[in-house]
Amino acid sequence: MKKVSSLSSLALLMIIFSSCTSLRTSLEIKFGYDYDKNVDFSKLQSYAIYDKGLANLELNSLDKSRLVNTVEEEMSKKGFTKVHYPNFLVNVAVITKEQFKSEWGYHGGGYQFDYTQGAYVWRSSEFGPGDSNTQYAEGTFIIDFLNPETKALLWHGQGRGFKMDDFNGREKRISELVKQLLAQYTFNLTTTNSN
Repeated sequence: MKKVSSLSSLALLMIIFSSCTSLRTSLEIKFGYDYDKNVDFSKLQSYAIYDKGLANLELNSLDKSRLVNTVEEEMSKKGFTKVHYPNFLVNVAVITKEQFKSEWGYHGGGYQFDYTQGAYVWRSSEFGPGDSNTQYAEGTFIIDFLNPETKALLWHGQGRGFKMDDFNGREKRISELVKQLLAQYTFNLTTTNSN
């Protein structure tokens, strides 16, 4: 009986830790959106992927396919139909920026050479950023809804903070990012229709 109880406790802990991990991952991305308040979003029912934007998308073919497939799945779930002559175009873009992260903790302490004094001096340890920086690539994923004739922006959503050089669970992370990013549109639709 104790063994069953221990196993169920272990299973419960694993579920809690895995949910914390997915929550932590989802919280690393910062989402934002904007939209044209003069647009009646209830009239937008059909879409097409903006080919020119897709051609300029700076992702490898695996990630590009993952991104577009998830966008199309989510658009279908929202009730949109993909057609050749749509009400709006969906543009996808990814902007990558190199970032630097300092390791925080207790640093220093002991005798260190002070070039201003030209001698070794005693320094106590201090809490703060360390001397070494870690460089990483941060991606901002953008999904825009465009007017098919003028290419004017109707809705703009973005998710910033995707670690581009992390390949662990990449397919799932891209999928989750797109789902959460397009979830912002539901709020906009409700807000727009309430006017």
